[in-house]
This record gives sequence, C-alpha cells and structure tokens, in this order.
Amino acid sequence: MTNFPFFQHYVVKLIFTKEVRINEKLTDQIANSLIKNLKLNVVKEEKHQFPNNGLTKFWILSQSHLIIHSWPENNALHIDLMTCSLTVITSKIIKDSLSLFPINDISVTELKY
Repeated sequence: MTNFPFFQHYVVKLIFTKEVRINEKLTDQIANSLIKNLKLNVVKEEKHQFPNNGLTKFWILSQSHLIIHSWPENNALHIDLMTCSLTVITSKIIKDSLSLFPINDISVTELKY
C-alpha cells in the first residue's frame, strides 16, 4: 500500500540475571524506562495475571501500544512495541533505555512488513 501510515514495530526479548525477581514492579520499571526515554504518551494501562505468576501488561499509547509478557520461571520478558510516531526509534535506543537493568541477554528485532 502506498498510502499506509508510517509505523515502527519492535520485539524485545530480555533474559535477566538469576538474582532478579520477575514481577509487576520490574515490568513497570522496564515500561517506564521505555516510555520516558522514547517520549511515549500513555492513554490506558491494563494487565492480566496468570496462575503461574506470569503477567501480561499493556499500555495503550497515543502513538500505538507497548505490551510486556513475563515468564518468571525463565527470568524472561518479551516486549512488543509499535509506534506511529515520526520520532525515530532504533534498536540501539531501546537497548540504551534498558542498559541500567541487570539483563543477561537482550535481543531487539525490528519487524518490517
């Protein structure tokens, strides 16, 4: 489509060091770091807690969405970030936004379609 609006879509896989406890507080800290550093605007926030203590939390943004899924048993988070903002986001900017967290492994992939 030639007239399809501009968007950027990233998925991020995070594996934390063994000492880290994956919980809602950490999920919020990760989200807040991205929201602040990428200059995103939250219009709504919701969550769903799973029986195994896994959590899916999402933020509806004026620019699109941020979703974080957690796997506490694997010390892992998966982030889905889509924006329609003309503010350029790169893998490096995302990694830099998360650099203060005790992450053992990070993978940032830009989805192009």
